[in-house]
Amino acid sequence: MSTKALLISVLVFFALAASVVVVTSIVSKMPVEEKVYDVGLSPVTPVDPLEPVSFEYEKRDESTYSIDLEYPKSDEDHLSEINDYLYKMKDQFAQALLIDEVAEDDLLKITTTVYTSSTTITYKLETYMYTDGAHGATFIETFTYGKDGKLITLNDLLNSSDSMKKLSTLARAYLYNKIGKQSDKDVIDVGTEPTPENFRVWYITDSGIVFVFQQYQVGPYALDIQEFPVGRVEAEAFLYM
Repeated sequence: MSTKALLISVLVFFALAASVVVVTSIVSKMPVEEKVYDVGLSPVTPVDPLEPVSFEYEKRDESTYSIDLEYPKSDEDHLSEINDYLYKMKDQFAQALLIDEVAEDDLLKITTTVYTSSTTITYKLETYMYTDGAHGATFIETFTYGKDGKLITLNDLLNSSDSMKKLSTLARAYLYNKIGKQSDKDVIDVGTEPTPENFRVWYITDSGIVFVFQQYQVGPYALDIQEFPVGRVEAEAFLYM
């Protein structure tokens, strides 16, 4: 091989080597694509505005009253589950007024609290209804949605066949410690049996999930409504979080 050919070969070799170094450097600096395990939830949309809604009803004496309630705007296509619930509550109240004696302090009050996490939005509706008697009754209902607007149920979050049992065990331990002296253990046990009905009211935050027990569910009326919080790390043992 001539001196000129040898020199060309050497230059080609170093050129190829330099190319490899440059390509390797570029690749090493490229962002690594992370594997995201999605359970069907995406970042939520902004919170819908809560606007006062006038609810008009007629009492037994044919007089008409109007109450301003605050809850998310909804209809048959948007937040339809909330729309159905509101209709049911207003209908129950109107029917109670037709049956019971008229009282000046009859009251239907609905207030809404909104909880958001990076993947969900929950509307917690607290309905207070009074239609005569020693005291009124408060009902809590929650509706959790993903970005696609679809309702998320507890069943969607359970990650194993024994998730409900784990949830029940944790709830009992928490309530024994918190209200054990103010409530009968048997009442707590019944109210926390591992059934979807007992744990159907809940909301999610970035910190975890909170289950809500209705009046009388785990104790006497004086205890009012009880909440059972579970941190996100602890909840991942039995829920998709």
